[in-house]
Amino acid sequence: MGTILDQFGRPAGERFARAVNRDTSRGLVFNRRDDSIRKLIPACDRRALAALSRKVVFNTGPARACITQKAQLTIQESFMPRYHGEDASAGLAAMDWLEDVYFSEFDYIQSRQWRPFWETVSKAIDRDGEAFLLKTVRPGDGRHAITAIPAYRVRSDSPSYILGGENDGARLDDGVGYDAAGRVVFYRVFTSDTDFEDIPVERMVHIFDQDFSEQRRGYPAFSHALSDILQGLHSKELEVLRQILCSSVLLLNRGTRTPQSTDAGFEGAVNSTTGQEMTREQVAPGIYYLNSGSEIDAFQQKTPGRIWQDFQEALVQEAVTGAGWCGELVGLSPKQGTASRAELVRARLSVRNRFRTLSEAAI
Repeated sequence: MGTILDQFGRPAGERFARAVNRDTSRGLVFNRRDDSIRKLIPACDRRALAALSRKVVFNTGPARACITQKAQLTIQESFMPRYHGEDASAGLAAMDWLEDVYFSEFDYIQSRQWRPFWETVSKAIDRDGEAFLLKTVRPGDGRHAITAIPAYRVRSDSPSYILGGENDGARLDDGVGYDAAGRVVFYRVFTSDTDFEDIPVERMVHIFDQDFSEQRRGYPAFSHALSDILQGLHSKELEVLRQILCSSVLLLNRGTRTPQSTDAGFEGAVNSTTGQEMTREQVAPGIYYLNSGSEIDAFQQKTPGRIWQDFQEALVQEAVTGAGWCGELVGLSPKQGTASRAELVRARLSVRNRFRTLSEAAI
């Protein structure tokens, strides 16, 4: 799950969103070349980051909680109608109409209502790096409607130029079409593996957090820490495996006469931690026999321990902080005093920024 592939399906070990080379002896070696972010992180790298982010967020509790909490706190009662006139009864009727009619099936394809729809959009911005909203009309009554387009469906191969048709001469790069002046004129949306449709920019709302002036596609909120999260997940899997192996040991019987593997009902075994040979009883597989004294000891598991836990929390803290969220809200150890208040302020600012981004798109 942790391998990033290039456009040819090969492991991409040279560059990973940091414009760096990886050296086994020196670690990360940053490239001194400075260029457009679209060249430092080309389309194939951006797609790999987005695909990996979807898997990591789905399998990592703090990352998933981070984007879910941000979405829920941003939306809540946001965008809801409020009447400020004198006729209270008319105002309530208008608010009820908006709630029951206009907001009831905002996304006509999946029949999602107003608040769940925008929560999904907010999650997509953090998880996929961006969200696409297609403006359309409802079949039958012709009412205006909107539906979300998954970001992975907006794509294209290597940069090329459009020959003929409505967009003749436009440059296509990473699913976005540009005119001669560099303005966005259409988005290429794939409806299947091979079929696509070029959607005019007037019918598409593209939402992402922009960090660079030349940026035209969004990057996942955890792009800076995907490799760290993967390493933490791998370490966790190994510790879980160690725990499973150790849990199979209930007691150590240090008897005067150790049963042999040739005895009926017994077989040879090796301690996975120390490598010591021992004999295991097939009928009671949780009891191991050692020829070193005459006593029975309770087996104690002392790993992973606090050091391992602190390191795991450090990896998660860096990921969550980079995403603009508060570690305490996703289960990390609480900080004290100013540090804790600073994290809460950071999360509050993140909610405000997200609300501004979504409100601009909603308008």
